[in-house]
Amino acid sequence: MISSGGEDETGNQEMCANSPEPEADGIRVIQLRKSVEMTVKKVVSDLRFSTFVKSKGYKDIYKKDPHALKQIFDQFILQLEGSLKEEMKVLVEDEQLTSLLNELDKHNKNSNSDHHAWRPSRNPADDIRAHLMQVKLEHKAELETILKQLNQENEALENTVRARRCRLIEEIRKQRQEQVNF
Repeated sequence: MISSGGEDETGNQEMCANSPEPEADGIRVIQLRKSVEMTVKKVVSDLRFSTFVKSKGYKDIYKKDPHALKQIFDQFILQLEGSLKEEMKVLVEDEQLTSLLNELDKHNKNSNSDHHAWRPSRNPADDIRAHLMQVKLEHKAELETILKQLNQENEALENTVRARRCRLIEEIRKQRQEQVNF
């Protein structure tokens, strides 16, 4: 008789014990495992002995020895359950879902929880207005920055003009003084 997978799981646990310790499983990995477990249980629980007996070739065996067929069915269920779990485990490992889901948990944890994603309001005019408002505010900020720079340049030019005007006035006075002194 083949075991129900208990020995197989023990062997896998020993292999895992020798490998480096994986990071703690996040909530999504735990949910995935629970979902897989529930799905396997549902698939296995939906199998009926009566359906098994009615399938091709088992009616004669059932008539000869129903107890033996029931044992075979139970063994089939155990092997199927173990095989499904093992296949799902291999699939999760091959696709590296554990690390991806843990990474997703980290990103979710590190993300700004105050930020709420934009959702449409069912009124296109309001949605466009909300979008355009943000664009216009950004444009306004850019224009204010440009205005600030232009004002600074204006002040610098005004100061330069004042300084040159003062020099010109001073030179004109000096020339007039020289003309008067001559």
